[in-house]
Amino acid sequence: MSEIDGFVVRITILFAFGLISGCSSTDFVDCSADQQNRIEAARDFIRNNQAAIDANMGVGPLMDWPANSRDRFIDRINRDLIYRCKTCSKQFKFGSTSPRLNPERVTLCMDNIDTVGGIVSNSMSLTPDGLVAATIAHEVGHLIRINQDRKNCEAQYDNPRFSQAVGLATLHAHIGTPYDATPYLTVFCGTSP
Repeated sequence: MSEIDGFVVRITILFAFGLISGCSSTDFVDCSADQQNRIEAARDFIRNNQAAIDANMGVGPLMDWPANSRDRFIDRINRDLIYRCKTCSKQFKFGSTSPRLNPERVTLCMDNIDTVGGIVSNSMSLTPDGLVAATIAHEVGHLIRINQDRKNCEAQYDNPRFSQAVGLATLHAHIGTPYDATPYLTVFCGTSP
């Protein structure tokens, strides 16, 4: 074997080892053990309650599953995504994704989810764990169908875009009630329909 052939073999082995060792990526980044358990429970909830989520999609102002979005959502939620926990400065920011830059990562603002979930839990039956599931569904919605969220408070609840609709449908599957925009408009927007 020539020196060049030996070099190519060594490079090939190193490259293959790098690919194999890189295949088992970390599922969690900067998440405590408790946060990891809550994220896994939320993901299991979504996986096991797709029929309840489906029941809310297309109801009232929530759009139905466009084209093959439902199948793509189920496929993506069943993948091993990377979940990153982060402290976010905006109070009502619960998560984010970068579908084009990092389509396998979901960032969650667990501190905001816990704070807001605790504040509104009495008036709206929202729980932090329900908000974790809704946020994951919302962000996965962005991964499968690139769309911006509505910025206007009323439009977020009475005319939500796809990712917002999936998140709200998941939240109401968790609560066990059909979606109704009225409490959101009252509590978050200070208006009523």
